[in-house]
Amino acid sequence: MTRAILAALAAALLIAAPAHAEDREPFSGFYAGAQGGGGTTDVTLIFNGLDIGNVTVSGGEGGVFAGYALRHDRFVGAVELEGLYVLGDDTIDAPFGPAEIETRGAVGASLIAGYVVYDDQGSLGDETASNAGDVMLYGRVGYRALFARIDAGGDVGTDAFHGLRAGGGVAWAVTDRITVRAEYTRLQYRDQSYGAGRNTLTVGPSGNLASVGVSYRF
Repeated sequence: MTRAILAALAAALLIAAPAHAEDREPFSGFYAGAQGGGGTTDVTLIFNGLDIGNVTVSGGEGGVFAGYALRHDRFVGAVELEGLYVLGDDTIDAPFGPAEIETRGAVGASLIAGYVVYDDQGSLGDETASNAGDVMLYGRVGYRALFARIDAGGDVGTDAFHGLRAGGGVAWAVTDRITVRAEYTRLQYRDQSYGAGRNTLTVGPSGNLASVGVSYRF
């Protein structure tokens, strides 16, 4: 499923490439960049069907992203892929002994819809002018897979928690080609179970993430 979603969005990037190839406007065309941030992951623990509590894991992450955006007047739509290294670990006291969770990384794909609230070119009325200074507010929805090492009662392995993300942010065109952004994201992953029989621990993570990034438009 993960590969299919990422492949579909990658194909969409390639198909969209010819459009607006010479467009000077920020928030349009191919772009790539780096981002970093931090947040919390709330983990709900269920042991043999009984809720035994919650733990909060704090950590940071950093990585790269790439996408393709189409802009019409002040409206912007984009598809984006990301790959991240995620730092965070905690030990949980489960009934059958300590259970350790260590996050390793994440990949994701998302759709972005934005609106340019300040259009510098529009304010100048000059079609050849630089568009540096444009400001966009945007929302994001998509898919994310979080990779984590789980050690629960001797059941050790690296698993992917699959889930959905939703959030929003603001982006500022520093120049025609360089953009900086700040964003908040809410993450919700599907539950995973570890152990066997009477010693089954179900882990249900969700999270909140704040990040900043910088990108270059090709």
